[in-house]
Amino acid sequence: MPWPFYDKYWDFVGEPGSAINDERVKDAIFENYINDKGEFIDIRELAETAAPTEWPAHGVIPYKYPADPAGVGTNQGNDYVIFRYADVLLYKAECINNLRPMDQEVVDILNQIRARAKTTLVSLSDFSNQQELNDFILDERGRELFMEGTRREDLIRHGKYLQLAADRGAVFTDETRLIFPIPQHVINQSKGRLKQNPGY
Repeated sequence: MPWPFYDKYWDFVGEPGSAINDERVKDAIFENYINDKGEFIDIRELAETAAPTEWPAHGVIPYKYPADPAGVGTNQGNDYVIFRYADVLLYKAECINNLRPMDQEVVDILNQIRARAKTTLVSLSDFSNQQELNDFILDERGRELFMEGTRREDLIRHGKYLQLAADRGAVFTDETRLIFPIPQHVINQSKGRLKQNPGY
């Protein structure tokens, strides 16, 4: 998980390293660890002197889906989230903010999720306008749903996908990246009726 995104867990809480009980961070994201020699390794400290291509510079270690000790090869027995209630609530908050900007119900929904995660609650007065609240909803989706396969579509929907890719130095940042390629076997089965999406 990139450092800039990891640091978003501390919005409205303080700087990284401050006391936090966010259940989404505990045992799921690691900023430090004990290596096999018993040494304490602080990844952020390593990142300060690491070259941009070295692994500590990239971010913290996500561990939302721990390895299944009984797993054999690629077959694992642990569950992978497909849909869950927090996802539905965050979509609802986003829709309400787009229909009725700066409505108290949006903050109530966000706080329902943040209370469950045992992190700082927010107030409507923490946001100065609809866009600021929408940006927070997007960040909250990232904090809540990391590693659940929603981020790309969320960023596209909020109009931020290409710019964030360009900001981190990605080469392919043209608008063709907003859609997926059509699988070749589907094009073949269409017998010429389907054409590949631009850019692929």
